[in-house]
Amino acid sequence: MPYPRLPGQPGGGPSPWPQPATDPHGLPFPPNLAAGWYVDPTERHFLRYWDGRQWTDQVATGGRESTDPVGS
Repeated sequence: MPYPRLPGQPGGGPSPWPQPATDPHGLPFPPNLAAGWYVDPTERHFLRYWDGRQWTDQVATGGRESTDPVGS
């Protein structure tokens, strides 16, 4: 039996393998995995930037940007 095709491969579809629901810090992935500003899953700020792979230290609250390490 051949291995299932991966997304992006000809004939591929959604991954047949379970996908993690959280990142290494235990924070949930954003609903749309494209890079951008999303509600801060740490709840310390209003927004946190997702770079397309992981949550970053870039945060925004009240229209002001600053940094706050994800794992602190």
